[in-house]
Amino acid sequence: MSGTRLFKQKKYKEAQAFYEKGVVQVRKQYPKEHQYYATALSYLAHAYEKQRLCKKAESLYKQTLAIQEKLIGKEHLAYAKALRSLANNYYDQKQYEKAQPLLEKTLQIMEKKLGKGHKAYLLSFTALAYNLKRAKKYAQAEKAFLELYTLRKKIPGTTNKESFESAQKLANLYFLLGQYKKAVPYSEEMITLAKAVGNNDLVYASALDNLALLYDKMYAYQKMEALYLESKNIVEKKLGKNHLAYARSLNNLASLYAKTKGYQKAAALFLESKNIVEKKLGKHHLAYARSLNNLASLYTKAGACQKAAPLF
Repeated sequence: MSGTRLFKQKKYKEAQAFYEKGVVQVRKQYPKEHQYYATALSYLAHAYEKQRLCKKAESLYKQTLAIQEKLIGKEHLAYAKALRSLANNYYDQKQYEKAQPLLEKTLQIMEKKLGKGHKAYLLSFTALAYNLKRAKKYAQAEKAFLELYTLRKKIPGTTNKESFESAQKLANLYFLLGQYKKAVPYSEEMITLAKAVGNNDLVYASALDNLALLYDKMYAYQKMEALYLESKNIVEKKLGKNHLAYARSLNNLASLYAKTKGYQKAAALFLESKNIVEKKLGKHHLAYARSLNNLASLYTKAGACQKAAPLF
Protein backbone atom coordinates (compact mmCIF):
# COMPACT_ATOMS: atom_id res chain seq x y z
CA MET A 1 0.00 0.00 0.00
CA SER A 2 1.30 3.45 -0.91
CA GLY A 3 1.97 6.21 1.60
CA THR A 4 -0.58 8.45 -0.13
CA ARG A 5 -3.27 5.83 0.32
CA LEU A 6 -2.36 5.40 3.98
CA PHE A 7 -2.72 9.15 4.45
CA LYS A 8 -6.15 9.11 2.82
CA GLN A 9 -7.16 6.34 5.23
CA LYS A 10 -5.69 8.39 8.13
CA LYS A 11 -3.33 5.54 9.03
CA TYR A 12 -0.55 7.93 9.97
CA LYS A 13 1.49 5.51 12.09
CA GLU A 14 1.62 3.08 9.18
CA ALA A 15 2.44 5.94 6.82
CA GLN A 16 5.31 6.90 9.12
CA ALA A 17 6.76 3.38 8.95
CA PHE A 18 6.35 3.37 5.16
CA TYR A 19 8.18 6.68 4.73
CA GLU A 20 10.91 5.79 7.25
CA LYS A 21 11.77 2.82 5.03
CA GLY A 22 11.65 5.13 2.04
CA VAL A 23 14.15 7.53 3.59
CA VAL A 24 16.56 4.64 4.32
CA GLN A 25 16.25 3.28 0.76
CA VAL A 26 16.74 6.69 -0.87
CA ARG A 27 19.72 7.43 1.36
CA LYS A 28 21.40 4.21 0.20
CA GLN A 29 21.05 5.18 -3.46
CA TYR A 30 21.53 8.94 -3.40
CA PRO A 31 23.62 11.48 -1.50
CA LYS A 32 22.05 13.64 1.20
CA GLU A 33 22.02 16.68 -1.05
CA HIS A 34 19.65 15.16 -3.59
CA GLN A 35 16.10 16.10 -4.52
CA TYR A 36 14.81 12.57 -3.89
CA TYR A 37 16.21 12.62 -0.38
CA ALA A 38 14.63 16.02 0.33
CA THR A 39 11.28 14.74 -0.92
CA ALA A 40 11.51 11.57 1.19
CA LEU A 41 12.25 13.65 4.30
CA SER A 42 9.32 15.96 3.66
CA TYR A 43 6.91 13.01 3.34
CA LEU A 44 8.15 11.54 6.61
CA ALA A 45 7.89 14.95 8.30
CA HIS A 46 4.29 15.20 7.17
CA ALA A 47 3.55 11.80 8.72
CA TYR A 48 5.08 12.97 12.02
CA GLU A 49 3.07 16.18 11.90
CA LYS A 50 -0.20 14.31 11.44
CA GLN A 51 0.58 12.54 14.72
CA ARG A 52 1.41 15.83 16.47
CA LEU A 53 5.08 14.87 16.66
CA CYS A 54 5.94 18.44 15.78
CA LYS A 55 9.54 18.50 17.00
CA LYS A 56 10.46 15.46 14.93
CA ALA A 57 8.75 17.02 11.93
CA GLU A 58 10.52 20.34 12.52
CA SER A 59 13.95 18.71 12.36
CA LEU A 60 13.14 17.04 9.03
CA TYR A 61 11.60 20.19 7.53
CA LYS A 62 14.79 22.08 8.41
CA GLN A 63 16.89 19.44 6.68
CA THR A 64 14.63 19.58 3.63
CA LEU A 65 14.91 23.38 3.51
CA ALA A 66 18.72 23.26 3.74
CA ILE A 67 18.90 20.72 0.90
CA GLN A 68 16.54 22.75 -1.30
CA GLU A 69 18.57 25.89 -0.67
CA LYS A 70 21.77 24.19 -1.87
CA LEU A 71 20.14 22.44 -4.83
CA ILE A 72 17.89 25.13 -6.28
CA GLY A 73 18.51 28.36 -4.37
CA LYS A 74 16.30 30.66 -2.34
CA GLU A 75 14.11 31.97 -5.17
CA HIS A 76 12.62 28.70 -6.42
CA LEU A 77 9.01 27.66 -5.85
CA ALA A 78 10.12 24.35 -4.35
CA TYR A 79 12.14 26.34 -1.80
CA ALA A 80 9.03 28.42 -1.07
CA LYS A 81 7.08 25.22 -0.50
CA ALA A 82 9.72 24.02 1.99
CA LEU A 83 9.58 27.38 3.77
CA ARG A 84 5.80 27.12 4.02
CA SER A 85 6.00 23.59 5.47
CA LEU A 86 8.39 24.70 8.21
CA ALA A 87 6.27 27.81 8.87
CA ASN A 88 3.16 25.64 9.25
CA ASN A 89 5.07 23.49 11.71
CA TYR A 90 5.96 26.53 13.82
CA TYR A 91 2.33 27.66 13.63
CA ASP A 92 1.19 24.29 14.98
CA GLN A 93 3.68 24.72 17.84
CA LYS A 94 2.32 28.23 18.48
CA GLN A 95 5.73 29.70 17.63
CA TYR A 96 4.23 32.51 15.60
CA GLU A 97 7.29 34.77 15.69
CA LYS A 98 9.35 32.03 14.03
CA ALA A 99 6.66 31.34 11.43
CA GLN A 100 6.14 34.95 10.34
CA PRO A 101 9.44 35.63 8.48
CA LEU A 102 9.19 32.28 6.71
CA LEU A 103 5.69 33.06 5.48
CA GLU A 104 6.74 36.55 4.41
CA LYS A 105 9.64 35.11 2.39
CA THR A 106 7.28 32.51 0.88
CA LEU A 107 4.99 35.32 -0.27
CA GLN A 108 7.84 37.25 -1.85
CA ILE A 109 8.88 34.23 -3.92
CA MET A 110 5.31 33.38 -4.94
CA GLU A 111 4.47 36.96 -5.90
CA LYS A 112 7.55 37.08 -8.12
CA LYS A 113 7.01 33.66 -9.69
CA LEU A 114 3.23 33.34 -9.78
CA GLY A 115 1.66 36.73 -9.18
CA LYS A 116 -0.79 37.89 -6.52
CA GLY A 117 -3.78 36.33 -8.23
CA HIS A 118 -2.50 32.76 -8.01
CA LYS A 119 -4.22 30.32 -5.66
CA ALA A 120 -0.94 29.29 -4.00
CA TYR A 121 -0.11 32.95 -3.26
CA LEU A 122 -3.55 33.57 -1.77
CA LEU A 123 -3.31 30.46 0.42
CA SER A 124 0.10 31.49 1.74
CA PHE A 125 -1.11 35.05 2.32
CA THR A 126 -4.07 33.67 4.27
CA ALA A 127 -1.67 31.60 6.38
CA LEU A 128 0.33 34.75 7.15
CA ALA A 129 -2.82 36.66 8.10
CA TYR A 130 -3.90 33.92 10.50
CA ASN A 131 -0.38 33.76 11.96
CA LEU A 132 -0.50 37.51 12.64
CA LYS A 133 -3.92 37.10 14.24
CA ARG A 134 -2.71 34.30 16.51
CA ALA A 135 0.35 36.38 17.42
CA LYS A 136 -2.11 39.14 18.45
CA LYS A 137 -0.62 41.53 15.90
CA TYR A 138 -4.11 42.69 15.12
CA ALA A 139 -3.29 45.83 13.12
CA GLN A 140 -1.10 43.81 10.76
CA ALA A 141 -3.67 41.01 10.62
CA GLU A 142 -6.42 43.47 9.72
CA LYS A 143 -4.28 44.94 6.94
CA ALA A 144 -3.57 41.45 5.58
CA PHE A 145 -7.20 40.31 5.67
CA LEU A 146 -8.32 43.56 4.03
CA GLU A 147 -5.77 43.10 1.24
CA LEU A 148 -6.93 39.52 0.73
CA TYR A 149 -10.53 40.70 0.59
CA THR A 150 -9.64 43.35 -2.02
CA LEU A 151 -7.57 40.87 -4.05
CA ARG A 152 -10.49 38.44 -4.20
CA LYS A 153 -12.70 41.22 -5.57
CA LYS A 154 -10.22 41.96 -8.35
CA ILE A 155 -9.47 38.39 -9.48
CA PRO A 156 -11.61 37.28 -12.43
CA GLY A 157 -13.51 34.08 -11.74
CA THR A 158 -13.60 34.50 -7.96
CA THR A 159 -16.50 32.39 -6.72
CA ASN A 160 -19.20 33.49 -4.30
CA LYS A 161 -17.84 30.91 -1.85
CA GLU A 162 -14.32 32.44 -1.98
CA SER A 163 -15.74 35.94 -1.54
CA PHE A 164 -17.84 34.66 1.37
CA GLU A 165 -14.73 33.28 3.07
CA SER A 166 -12.85 36.58 2.62
CA ALA A 167 -15.71 38.54 4.18
CA GLN A 168 -15.99 35.96 6.96
CA LYS A 169 -12.34 36.36 7.93
CA LEU A 170 -12.77 40.10 8.40
CA ALA A 171 -16.06 39.74 10.26
CA ASN A 172 -14.48 37.22 12.64
CA LEU A 173 -11.46 39.43 13.28
CA TYR A 174 -13.58 42.49 14.07
CA PHE A 175 -15.81 40.39 16.31
CA LEU A 176 -12.74 39.17 18.19
CA LEU A 177 -11.58 42.76 18.65
CA GLY A 178 -15.03 43.90 19.81
CA GLN A 179 -15.33 46.21 16.79
CA TYR A 180 -18.87 45.11 16.05
CA LYS A 181 -19.88 48.01 13.81
CA LYS A 182 -16.93 47.26 11.51
CA ALA A 183 -17.98 43.61 11.39
CA VAL A 184 -21.59 44.30 10.38
CA PRO A 185 -21.10 45.14 6.66
CA TYR A 186 -18.98 42.02 6.15
CA SER A 187 -21.55 39.87 7.95
CA GLU A 188 -24.29 41.37 5.78
CA GLU A 189 -22.22 40.59 2.70
CA MET A 190 -21.84 37.01 3.93
CA ILE A 191 -25.63 36.67 3.98
CA THR A 192 -25.91 37.98 0.41
CA LEU A 193 -23.13 35.71 -0.82
CA ALA A 194 -24.44 32.65 1.04
CA LYS A 195 -27.77 33.13 -0.67
CA ALA A 196 -26.06 33.49 -4.05
CA VAL A 197 -24.03 30.30 -3.59
CA GLY A 198 -27.23 28.24 -3.48
CA ASN A 199 -27.65 24.58 -2.59
CA ASN A 200 -26.56 25.19 0.98
CA ASP A 201 -29.28 26.82 3.00
CA LEU A 202 -27.57 25.88 6.25
CA VAL A 203 -24.62 28.16 5.43
CA TYR A 204 -27.15 30.93 4.83
CA ALA A 205 -28.83 30.16 8.17
CA SER A 206 -25.45 30.28 9.92
CA ALA A 207 -24.72 33.66 8.32
CA LEU A 208 -28.04 34.95 9.64
CA ASP A 209 -27.12 33.74 13.14
CA ASN A 210 -23.71 35.45 12.95
CA LEU A 211 -25.26 38.81 12.09
CA ALA A 212 -27.81 38.37 14.88
CA LEU A 213 -24.96 37.71 17.31
CA LEU A 214 -23.32 40.97 16.26
CA TYR A 215 -26.56 42.85 16.87
CA ASP A 216 -26.77 41.16 20.26
CA LYS A 217 -23.37 42.59 21.17
CA MET A 218 -24.62 46.00 20.04
CA TYR A 219 -27.90 45.63 22.00
CA ALA A 220 -29.84 45.98 18.74
CA TYR A 221 -32.44 43.43 19.81
CA GLN A 222 -35.18 44.56 17.43
CA LYS A 223 -33.02 43.58 14.44
CA MET A 224 -32.31 40.13 15.82
CA GLU A 225 -35.75 38.53 15.88
CA ALA A 226 -36.29 38.43 12.11
CA LEU A 227 -32.82 36.94 11.58
CA TYR A 228 -33.27 34.21 14.18
CA LEU A 229 -36.78 33.38 12.94
CA GLU A 230 -35.61 33.03 9.35
CA SER A 231 -32.67 30.89 10.45
CA LYS A 232 -34.90 28.66 12.58
CA ASN A 233 -37.31 28.11 9.70
CA ILE A 234 -34.48 27.11 7.38
CA VAL A 235 -33.02 24.65 9.88
CA GLU A 236 -36.47 23.19 10.53
CA LYS A 237 -37.07 22.71 6.80
CA LYS A 238 -33.64 21.18 6.11
CA LEU A 239 -33.10 19.06 9.23
CA GLY A 240 -36.45 18.70 10.96
CA LYS A 241 -37.69 19.47 14.44
CA ASN A 242 -35.78 16.68 16.18
CA HIS A 243 -32.29 17.80 15.21
CA LEU A 244 -29.84 19.35 17.67
CA ALA A 245 -29.24 22.23 15.25
CA TYR A 246 -32.94 23.01 15.48
CA ALA A 247 -32.67 22.92 19.29
CA ARG A 248 -29.86 25.50 19.03
CA SER A 249 -32.05 27.70 16.83
CA LEU A 250 -34.84 27.52 19.40
CA ASN A 251 -32.35 28.36 22.12
CA ASN A 252 -31.08 31.42 20.23
CA LEU A 253 -34.58 32.77 19.80
CA ALA A 254 -35.54 31.99 23.38
CA SER A 255 -32.45 33.83 24.68
CA LEU A 256 -33.50 36.90 22.69
CA TYR A 257 -37.03 36.82 24.12
CA ALA A 258 -35.61 36.40 27.61
CA LYS A 259 -33.53 39.56 27.14
CA THR A 260 -36.54 41.52 25.91
CA LYS A 261 -38.79 40.21 28.74
CA GLY A 262 -40.85 38.01 26.46
CA TYR A 263 -40.77 35.36 29.15
CA GLN A 264 -43.75 33.31 27.98
CA LYS A 265 -42.37 32.94 24.45
CA ALA A 266 -38.91 32.20 25.80
CA ALA A 267 -40.17 29.52 28.19
CA ALA A 268 -41.98 27.62 25.44
CA LEU A 269 -38.87 27.65 23.22
CA PHE A 270 -36.47 26.68 26.01
CA LEU A 271 -38.77 23.78 26.92
CA GLU A 272 -38.93 22.55 23.33
CA SER A 273 -35.14 22.85 23.02
CA LYS A 274 -34.65 20.95 26.30
CA ASN A 275 -36.88 18.11 25.14
CA ILE A 276 -34.90 17.69 21.92
CA VAL A 277 -31.59 17.66 23.79
CA GLU A 278 -32.93 15.13 26.29
CA LYS A 279 -34.15 12.86 23.50
CA LYS A 280 -30.92 13.07 21.51
CA LEU A 281 -28.27 13.16 24.23
CA GLY A 282 -29.91 12.01 27.43
CA LYS A 283 -30.23 13.54 30.88
CA HIS A 284 -26.58 13.05 31.82
CA HIS A 285 -25.13 15.18 29.02
CA LEU A 286 -23.67 18.64 29.69
CA ALA A 287 -25.89 20.14 26.98
CA TYR A 288 -28.96 18.90 28.86
CA ALA A 289 -27.66 20.48 32.07
CA ARG A 290 -27.23 23.77 30.21
CA SER A 291 -30.78 23.58 28.88
CA LEU A 292 -32.09 23.08 32.42
CA ASN A 293 -30.02 26.03 33.60
CA ASN A 294 -31.40 28.24 30.82
CA LEU A 295 -34.94 27.39 31.79
CA ALA A 296 -34.29 27.85 35.51
CA SER A 297 -32.64 31.24 34.93
CA LEU A 298 -35.62 32.35 32.85
CA TYR A 299 -38.12 31.35 35.55
CA THR A 300 -36.04 33.23 38.11
CA LYS A 301 -36.07 36.39 35.97
CA ALA A 302 -39.80 36.05 35.48
CA GLY A 303 -40.30 35.73 39.24
CA ALA A 304 -41.47 32.10 39.03
CA CYS A 305 -39.01 30.87 41.64
CA GLN A 306 -41.07 27.77 42.51
CA LYS A 307 -40.66 26.53 38.93
CA ALA A 308 -36.97 27.41 38.89
CA ALA A 309 -35.90 25.70 42.15
CA PRO A 310 -36.14 22.03 41.08
CA LEU A 311 -34.23 22.73 37.86
CA PHE A 312 -31.06 24.04 39.51
